[in-house]
Amino acid sequence: MIMEYKKIFNQFNDLNILIIGDIMIDSYMWGKVERISPEAPVPIATISKTEDRLGGAANVALNIRAMGANPILCSVVGSDPKSKTLISLMKKLNMVKEGILFSKERETTVKTRILGNKIQSIKSLERGFTMNTEIILSNYENAKKVYAQYGVDVDKAIEKFKTIPISVHNWQGDDVSGFEGSEGIYSENVVTGNYPGRARNGDEMRQDLEQAFKFSPCKHKLNLHSMYAEPKEKRERNEYVTEDYRTWIDWAKKNNLGIDFNVSYFTHPMMKDGCSLASDDENVREYWIQAGIGGRKIANDIGEELGQVCINNTWIPDGTKDLSADRGAWRKRLEDSLDRILETPYDKKNMRDVVEGKVFGIGTESFVVGSHDFLLAYAIKNGIGITFDTGHYHPTEDVADKVTAIYPFVESINTHLTRGVRWDSDHCLIQNDDLRNILLEIKRQDLFNKNVDLGLDYFDATINRVSSWIIGIRAAGKTLLDVLLEPSHLLKEAEKNHKLTQRLALMDEFKSLPASAVWDYLCMKEGKGVGSSWLKDMEVYEQEVQLKRD
Repeated sequence: MIMEYKKIFNQFNDLNILIIGDIMIDSYMWGKVERISPEAPVPIATISKTEDRLGGAANVALNIRAMGANPILCSVVGSDPKSKTLISLMKKLNMVKEGILFSKERETTVKTRILGNKIQSIKSLERGFTMNTEIILSNYENAKKVYAQYGVDVDKAIEKFKTIPISVHNWQGDDVSGFEGSEGIYSENVVTGNYPGRARNGDEMRQDLEQAFKFSPCKHKLNLHSMYAEPKEKRERNEYVTEDYRTWIDWAKKNNLGIDFNVSYFTHPMMKDGCSLASDDENVREYWIQAGIGGRKIANDIGEELGQVCINNTWIPDGTKDLSADRGAWRKRLEDSLDRILETPYDKKNMRDVVEGKVFGIGTESFVVGSHDFLLAYAIKNGIGITFDTGHYHPTEDVADKVTAIYPFVESINTHLTRGVRWDSDHCLIQNDDLRNILLEIKRQDLFNKNVDLGLDYFDATINRVSSWIIGIRAAGKTLLDVLLEPSHLLKEAEKNHKLTQRLALMDEFKSLPASAVWDYLCMKEGKGVGSSWLKDMEVYEQEVQLKRD
């Protein structure tokens, strides 16, 4: 009998065995249990060691190979960072991957095993940053009851939230570098930091954007600068056409995104003394006028093809470091340039023009041609919109107050939400009073989706760039949901009845309403990461994707 078994095993050496099944990662975590959860009688583990191993059908393959046969795995995994980890484990064990199919329609399976004090019985993890589903649902139901007492329908607020797009700026992904090979060319934008993993091309940037969107329950648009064109043959920036953005457009279709557009009037050899549309060099000015004319055509085509209005934003850095002797000449040239760019009318359903001013910049401390006042007057005169970049004003200016002061007189208001620290530093957006007050003003005037648009604009290379996107998008999303849930009707009623004490008291009390419970529920329902649970996924993405770029 023993000899027969030996004969069978010896024959294994000549066999190729096909194994069809679900392969996965068995993720082991070892830790120490020192306390019990106060929420349920389960132990809490503080993790000290982790290890990933092949599991499922892959473990069967390992056993088959240990018996002497040659296993061939056939399975479907996700097209995600976890699959890269799985393939890396297979490679280390000299297992072939030809039978593995990658699908964007599913996620790679990861089974987590938590061992505390050598016993696999842990139900909670100190490093997990996640809440129990029952707690999230309970908090949500309680929040609905609280808001109902103030006459707010939470479900309707969520429905409204899902209709308001946030335009996410692509240039955060590579520090406003673009795809034109502009290394060594002076940039009018100041970016600090050099965190590893910067996107080097369109595919990497789109991959990073998809990763960021995985952790946001918001409705998204993409805000795209012209310097990120991907032409089949090299072109000048003033020669770009719609097809040079074909990859972006097709990607937007696939992800059900709209696109906003900006001609990049910076970081280019044709910037003379930091100037473009207001330059006194007619060759320079003509170059950028043609870029602006082409940009509007591209924006119109994008909006028409995607079926979502494309906001075409114009910002220029033109100005002088020291005092100008003839500000009028500069602004006359800029006015003429804008007039020529805007000559061709386009369907407002496809694109809307907006102009963006600034109080000062590095190298334009004394005089900015396209100041807020100048461009606001120009927008009113020419029936176009204005962009409020929240970093482009004096730190003591109240941008929220500008909403009702300006909205009645312009075609539209576009916002570039950022966080300036003492100046236009473009720090990563977080929740703060400035952000909340702007969105509150828009909400209280019922202006969302009425030619008032939300967008982000910051660039921080001191932290992970994708995480910076996630932090900013989630900050904008949380604040948006919070203001939509505010019982504004009670504040207006108190003001109308001259109950000023009640108005102020309610304004402050409403800041403590449980909007975060509604946000957590929305994130859980949409599978977008509750709390800071996304940080663990980003650690994997950074290690498996971003750090391998450098």
